[in-house]
This record gives sequence, structure tokens and C-alpha cells, in this order.
Amino acid sequence: MPRDEKPRGEGPTLRDLQNRFWHSLAGEPDPELLTTIGESERLGSAERLDVYRNMYFLRLLEVLREDYPRLARLLGDDAFADLARAYLRVHPSVHPSVRHLGDALVDFLASAPPPGLPPFAVDLARLEWARREVFDAPDAEPLSSIDLASLDPEGVAELRLELVPACITMVADWAVEDLWKEPGTAAAQPKRTAFRVWREGFTVFHTRIDAAEEAALARLAGGATFAAVCELFAQSASLDEAAREAGALLARWLEDGILRASPRA
Repeated sequence: MPRDEKPRGEGPTLRDLQNRFWHSLAGEPDPELLTTIGESERLGSAERLDVYRNMYFLRLLEVLREDYPRLARLLGDDAFADLARAYLRVHPSVHPSVRHLGDALVDFLASAPPPGLPPFAVDLARLEWARREVFDAPDAEPLSSIDLASLDPEGVAELRLELVPACITMVADWAVEDLWKEPGTAAAQPKRTAFRVWREGFTVFHTRIDAAEEAALARLAGGATFAAVCELFAQSASLDEAAREAGALLARWLEDGILRASPRA
């Protein structure tokens, strides 16, 4: 007889117990499970289950703290634990890997912020999760200055580039970079701030980018040629100056290893 089947009239199957145990860890204790657990000399059935419930929560709390260390530091231990409990009630861990546990925390903070949550905390969490996403992104061979040097000027102008998977841009409504650099800072200023977040090897970096770089990266994402990117600078500068600015930006991107030739080329 399969182990998850049972003769009529007997107790719950192993699969029943596993499901009840899981739901009792992630939610409210199941009364029938408590009856099955029974009492020991020192602990009642609910207290015995709580040992596992508390261990399970503390493990998930540790995962969230590793994903959002600056947010945890900003809120403090108790407030962050309260946030984790509220979040896990709505978004319990359902994936075999805890890597995905914090996927929805930014949206959770934005849609249902806990009382007393600083308004800039959402952007701080967004930056932290962007860094986590970049860390786990697939590797890709970036374009190098040697690759570029092999092309004639016309080839460079018509080259279509794109960001490697381990590089993304994001926009915050608050200047959360100050919180990142100075964890003891109590607040951030409301200021639209664009970031480029990328990985080199196993190290993740982020930096503020100005409006020109933000627009240039957006054009690349849209499939534009490098010549079209240069046109952005020509709108407010002479052709020579625009070429210098675009060239300096390209050199910075190549140094950071964030570009590759687009397959759309």
C-alpha cells in the first residue's frame, strides 16, 4: 500500500500530516495536527509546535535581513521582525529556494506600508533588491575596448549595443544613496535619483547617473545605434563636444564591463 494511503478509519496519512505541518508553520496551527502531536512531560502540543514555528520564522527573518540589510538597520530589530511577520502572512515562502523569499517585499511596502514606515524606505528596499537581482543575473561576455578598436569609425557608429544581464537601471523618488553610504543617517531627501547597478565578478556596484547617461542607456535598451546615442549630446553641445562626451561615456561603460553587442545588430 502506498505510504500516503491509509485503511479506512485510521489516522491521517503522512501527506496529510506534512501539509498540516507546513500550513501550521506558515499560518495558524491546525487543531487536528495539535491533537496528533500530543503533549510531552514538559510541553503541551501547541508549545511543541511553537518550537518549530519559531525556528522557521527566525530562519526566514534571517534570509530577509540578508537581502535587505540596510532596511533592517534603518527600521531596527523589532520593527523589521514585525515587518517580516506581516509580509510572510501575505507572501509565505512557497519556493524550494529561499532566494525568492523577498521578491514581493518592495511591492508589499509600496502597497501596504506598516505604520511608521519612513516614506523613503521603499526606495531603499528597491535599491537593495536591484543589487540582489544583479548578483544572481546570468554571466555574459562583455564588449571590450579591444573589440571596439577592431572596428572602423563607421562600424562603431552603426554598432548596436545592449546592457549585459548583470546590469540594470532604476529610478528612486528619494536620494537613498545617502542612507547607503551612511547607515546611521536617519532620513533621505525627496529627490528623483537614477541609478545604474552592475556586477563585476562577484562584486556588485551601484552609482548615481545623470540625465544624459540615463537617456543614453534608455536608447541602447530600445535598440538604438551608438550614433543615435551620440545624437543626444549633440542636442545641447557642438558636434566635437558631443563626440567627446559620448566617447567618455562609452569608455566608462566598457571599463565597467556592462555592454555587449546586441543580437539585433
